Amino acid sequence: MALQKKRKPERIESFYPKNTFSYMNIEQSQKPSLDNNENPITLPETDYRRINGTKSSSARLWIDTLNRLNALVTMQYAESINELIIIMLDNFEDRLDDHDKTYQELLLKMYNTKRK
Repeated sequence: MALQKKRKPERIESFYPKNTFSYMNIEQSQKPSLDNNENPITLPETDYRRINGTKSSSARLWIDTLNRLNALVTMQYAESINELIIIMLDNFEDRLDDHDKTYQELLLKMYNTKRK
């Protein structure tokens, strides 16, 4: 009895979409304009360079949360996700009471000593 060679699977053509979409191909008149907004959003002046280190770290986010952050950056509410998160944190920290603020300062000191 002779051994038979194994057959390789036959490959079929890859399917590509007939129509593609690119944000850059949309005409300027179709893009939403932030200049025509009657009530423009004013962002607080924040020093984004106040962060001690320039190293970046990764954070695990749900895809939905990441998409929401990217959408706000695309709408030009901030230049990067990092700046957007800083704005959100500043707004949240302003609402903390004195006890929570002192507790947060203590935790931040502890985290900073761990990194050194």
